[in-house]
Amino acid sequence: MEYRTEEFTCIREGLTIRGTRYLPDAPGPYPYVVLSHGLMESRNAMRKYAAFFAGLGFAAYVFDFNGGSVRGESDGKQTEMSVLTEVRDLKAVIAHAKGDADIEPEKLILMGASQGGIVSALAAAELREKVRGLILFYPAFCIPDYVREGDIRFAAFDPEKLPKTFQAGKMTLGRVYVSDLMDMNVMEEIAPYRGPVLLVHGDADELVDPSYSKRAYTTYTKDFDAPRKDADLVILPGAGHGFSGKAEEAAKRALRRFLSRRVQVLRADAVYMDMDSKRDGFVSREEWLDYAGSSESAWFSGEVDEAESYAEQQVRMRRILTRQDALSLKGRDYTGKECSVRILLSYDGKKAQVTSVETDSEALKFLNTAAWDAEIFWREEGPLLYLYVKRKDMN
Repeated sequence: MEYRTEEFTCIREGLTIRGTRYLPDAPGPYPYVVLSHGLMESRNAMRKYAAFFAGLGFAAYVFDFNGGSVRGESDGKQTEMSVLTEVRDLKAVIAHAKGDADIEPEKLILMGASQGGIVSALAAAELREKVRGLILFYPAFCIPDYVREGDIRFAAFDPEKLPKTFQAGKMTLGRVYVSDLMDMNVMEEIAPYRGPVLLVHGDADELVDPSYSKRAYTTYTKDFDAPRKDADLVILPGAGHGFSGKAEEAAKRALRRFLSRRVQVLRADAVYMDMDSKRDGFVSREEWLDYAGSSESAWFSGEVDEAESYAEQQVRMRRILTRQDALSLKGRDYTGKECSVRILLSYDGKKAQVTSVETDSEALKFLNTAAWDAEIFWREEGPLLYLYVKRKDMN
């Protein structure tokens, strides 16, 4: 779907926030998403996601935080910016967007990346049921811990004797940035939001450890009798802080699944253990690979059965022509009952796909009939598989 852009401004406590809204080239009204950028960045960092949402029929708002950018166009001093002032900026943009005539005011999604992730999560905790969805890419829930340690991105200081200002990369931050977060228990602060949530994080992120997203997922899913059908955590192998290339494509697929009401039911992390091969002609051969590994998700936890899990593939000149993988998982479903799940994968030289899923679990029996789809990452150590099912098919 084509889209158009319009500039907008709004006011927060006398400071002008400047931004851009992306509108689908189709009649409204539209659901809308407000996107928040990270520290040292500007709205430019979120434009690609705004265009993505506009292409799906959403109005998307990107903006520069007051004092929160190196090259941003909004008002405000860097020394007066903090995570909490950015929460107030975000709420001002939301209020402005709700007043636009072509917006469906009750259909709001918040999306944030890095520092914009913690800002979006804190705003969602305040607005609660007014937020229909929360999307967090590598959210910087680590910042309060870093503040207490006196070590923020590219900056170090004595947490017992806060400086008036300090340098963090190309930004000059003020004492308020530290003092606003010194006593924050971030997981307690974000917990009041109970709506749909998607967390996407790279396992090679050196700025924000993915364990923070895992803790946030636990926070958002605790106190439910059964696993949540509207909460997902996706860990992208090899992805760092900020997505590009294949990681960005995978993150956008995760977004599409979240918006289309699919939930991750299985995560199979398979590792090659051994390989046998034989020559099949002059330049090709057949290979058999043995698997081990684990499966951890809210719905099923267990181990890859080494005796029953294997791959058969035909290779020519180091290129895989065809491949069949069988992964047998043994463990317990979310009710605590022992069960097994068997997954078959196929590869035709161009595309890998799941061809069959079977389980003897009563709680997970929907897997035997549901129209599942999969995300498969081929790594040197073995494949990583995420299996998704539409919420409506999980009854």
